[in-house]
Amino acid sequence: MFLKSRSAPSSKRGSRSGAADAVSLSIIAADVRIRGDVTAEGELHLDGAIDGDVRCHGIIQGETGRIAGSLTADSVVLRGRVEGSITARTVTLERTAQVLGDITHESISIEAGAHVDGRFTPRPQPAAALTTSGTTAGTTAGTTTGGADVAPATALRAIASN
Repeated sequence: MFLKSRSAPSSKRGSRSGAADAVSLSIIAADVRIRGDVTAEGELHLDGAIDGDVRCHGIIQGETGRIAGSLTADSVVLRGRVEGSITARTVTLERTAQVLGDITHESISIEAGAHVDGRFTPRPQPAAALTTSGTTAGTTAGTTTGGADVAPATALRAIASN
């Protein structure tokens, strides 16, 4: 059993992009409470509580997970509670998520039942992600305003400002 786990990373080393493909996973269980900032190079799975700022590559927060502080990550999936600002490339708020703070994002998905008390601010996608037609690759269009595809949260802001 342990030999199989040890051999898995070596197969990644043999891949085209090398060991950079390997991403570590840190698990914070439901009975753990951390007071202070948390920084991780890899992924976090949070079922416990963090009283402090969190910076990581990605986070999956369980229903019992709680963050009281800012959250900065590339990818965020929330099922628990965050009291603070969120800055991420992709944000997914599942039905049990509760956010008390502003969310800055490139792409966001919100399930029915999720609660947000804060502002949504779309973050411009990098220029490299633009297609030759001028629209952003991989973006789901919400509403067209002035010929440009915009995400639904942006569309609401654009409609409200007209």
